[in-house]
Amino acid sequence: DEATSALDSESEATVQAALDRLMAKGGATVVLVAHRLSTVIGADKIAVMHQGEMVEHGTHSELVARGGMYFRLVERQIARQSSVIQEGQPDTKEADVVDKIIDQMMAKKG
Repeated sequence: DEATSALDSESEATVQAALDRLMAKGGATVVLVAHRLSTVIGADKIAVMHQGEMVEHGTHSELVARGGMYFRLVERQIARQSSVIQEGQPDTKEADVVDKIIDQMMAKKG
């Protein structure tokens, strides 16, 4: 399971910031296994796995533009976050990620 799945948003942001600093230093390969878009969106390469097989790979923008499995996962996660936000329990960090993803998706379609 994802290492940050049991963390609150503030703790998750702290872990993500530490990972971002590690990756920014360079000189090492960092492999993240995640379900949350906020964890992988900035990765140099994303590999989409399905039933033990890599079915897609590329950057976030490339995968969204292809409209495949990753794109469908993005849409599903956006819909889920949108419903949480509409129910009056917004998580501003995750809402910002959703906004960023929607902007990127709209730019690809337009």
